[in-house]
Amino acid sequence: MKKIILIFVLIFIHQLSSGQKYQSKYFIAFCSEDVSTSSGGGHAFITIGTGEPFTCNIDNGDGEAFGLYAKDENNNDCIPSKFNALISPFYVGGLPGCLFNDIRTSVNNYFILRCSFEEYLMVQSVIETWKNKNYRLTTQDCLTFVIEIAKLFSNRLIIPSRSGFENFPNQYLLKLKSLNKGDY
Repeated sequence: MKKIILIFVLIFIHQLSSGQKYQSKYFIAFCSEDVSTSSGGGHAFITIGTGEPFTCNIDNGDGEAFGLYAKDENNNDCIPSKFNALISPFYVGGLPGCLFNDIRTSVNNYFILRCSFEEYLMVQSVIETWKNKNYRLTTQDCLTFVIEIAKLFSNRLIIPSRSGFENFPNQYLLKLKSLNKGDY
């Protein structure tokens, strides 16, 4: 029995000394698509899952990606509309929003964070609350969604304020990434 405990202690010490800050099969990746790629103002979204990020087999449900979009009002399905996103500030309360499956969206920058199963479930819970929220550019948009998810990890992350040119998703994500180096 003492040998087993000693082995576990040695494994734990090895993990601490090897620079690995967090061991878990669960991850969340904060992602952005740059303005030049998205033909709009850019886009921010998250990917979550188990295993290695960006190598998950999407057919088996190992990874999911979510981004908030302004919904196309002519269709009940979640079809993103960049035009509606641009006009959303002119509508009281915004326009209908929807979480879209961003699994095939280009990723220009990302920041990966390992998380516990409990944290993974908290992310899933926040995702559920955003499924029927309205969309309003700069106050309840794709970046607002990503920031709310990041705040779940405020005990491990430095969350930058959203001001100035950091209102663009890619610039904000680069700042989040630079403030939290090495927290994979």
